[in-house]
Amino acid sequence: MLSHSITQWPAHALSRRSLLLGAAGAVAGSFFPAFGLSAASPAPEDDAPSSADWDWLLNKAKSLIAASRVNLPGGISGWKPAPEGTYAGFWLRDFVYMLLGCPEAFDWDEAAAGLQFLLDRQSPDGVMPSYYAVASDKIEYRCIGANPEEDGAPFAVLGTKAIHEHSGNDLFFAKNAARLERAMTEGVTRCPITGLIWINPLEPHSGYGFHDTVDKRGYDLFCSVLWWEAARAMTFLFEAVGNENRKQHWNAQAEWLQLHLLKAFWNKQTELLNAATIYCVQSDIWGSAYAAMIGLLDPATADKISRSLARAYDVIVRHGQVRQTLDPGWTHMLTGVRDYRSSTRGRIAGIRPAGQYQNGAYWATASGWVARALARTDRAMAARLIRDCIRDFQAHGIYECINVDYTKAKDYVASAANPLLARPIWKT
Repeated sequence: MLSHSITQWPAHALSRRSLLLGAAGAVAGSFFPAFGLSAASPAPEDDAPSSADWDWLLNKAKSLIAASRVNLPGGISGWKPAPEGTYAGFWLRDFVYMLLGCPEAFDWDEAAAGLQFLLDRQSPDGVMPSYYAVASDKIEYRCIGANPEEDGAPFAVLGTKAIHEHSGNDLFFAKNAARLERAMTEGVTRCPITGLIWINPLEPHSGYGFHDTVDKRGYDLFCSVLWWEAARAMTFLFEAVGNENRKQHWNAQAEWLQLHLLKAFWNKQTELLNAATIYCVQSDIWGSAYAAMIGLLDPATADKISRSLARAYDVIVRHGQVRQTLDPGWTHMLTGVRDYRSSTRGRIAGIRPAGQYQNGAYWATASGWVARALARTDRAMAARLIRDCIRDFQAHGIYECINVDYTKAKDYVASAANPLLARPIWKT
C-alpha cells in the first residue's frame, strides 16, 4: 500500500516534477451541463459482425503488421505504427496494441526480442522509451514538455504479459521483473496519497501517447487506468513465477489506486469519467470505455458507462470510429505551452483545428474498447459499431483518424488491430 508520507516518495520524482498535493486534492466535480442525449436506434442482433467480417479485418491487420516490420540494430525486428508515412520509428505503445489486438500476426520469439530491445534502453531514472527513431538511431523518452510521457511503464508491463501468455516463457518476465518494477515506481509520477498518475500543473507534458497534444493537468484518467491494468498484470506475472510477496505488493498497489479513482474522476451528470481534474475536466469517452472493459470498475458503474455511451452514440461515433471526448474537442492543448518544452520533435506547428487529429477526429483505436463497454448493456449497438467500422475500412481504407473531408495517416496499424479486441463479445 502506498505510504501517506511524502518524505518516502522517490526524491528524484519530487525534484523533477514537483508534486503539488494541495492542488491534487482539489478533485473535479460535475462541471458540464446535462447533455440530454437520446440513445441511437440499435441494430438487430443478427447484424453482428460475420465470420467473413472478422476474417477480413484479421487478415488486413496481419498484412499491415507484416508491412510495418523494420530492421533494428543487431538483426532484431521492430514494427512501425504504419508501413509508410511520418511515424518512422518503433513505438512501444503501438507495438503493444499490435500484440494485444492481433497476436496471430507474430512469431513470439521475434516479438520478445523486439520488446527486449526497448526494455534494454530504459533510462537511468527508470523511464521506459517512448520510441526508437530508426533513421537517427536514437531513443526518445518524451513528446511535448519537459518530462517523459506517463504510459511507458504500463505498456512495457502489458507487452511483457502478452509475451508471457502467448509464448509460455516465464524467463522473459523473470529477466525483466526488476526493471519493470522500477519503471512502475520511478518511471512515472504518482500521487503518494491516492496512487493516481499526476501531471504537475506547472510542468505540463504529454501523458498518454494518443493524447500527446492534449494539455491535461492534475490527475490523469487514462494514464491512471493504464497503470492499474499494469499493476494487475504484475500481480499475474509474479504469481506465475511463484513470488507471492511481490504478487501481494502489486495487488495492494492496484487496489489502492482503484479505491480513489471514482472519487477523482466520476462525473455524475454525464455518468462517465472525466479525463483530468484541473485542465481538461471533460467526459473522456476512451478512458471511460477502457476502464469499463478491463474490469477496473464495479459492475454497476461499468453498466452506467455503457448506457451513457449508448445515449451519446450518434455524437461520439462516426463510421464505427470514436472521438476522444463527449465534447467536440479538448479545452486545452499542449501547443499553447511551448515555453515549457525542453525537448520537442517539432511535430506540432500550432493548435489543431476542432475536428482534426486528437482534437475531435474519430479513431478506430478505441472502437474495440467502446464496443466491449457497450456490449455490457446493448450487444446490438456494439455489433453496429464494429460492423460500421469494418464497412468503412473496406470502402475508404484504414486511417489513424477520420472526420468529414479529413483523414490522417493511411494504413495505421492500431486502427486495424484494436477493433479486434471486440471479438470476445460474440465468442460462445
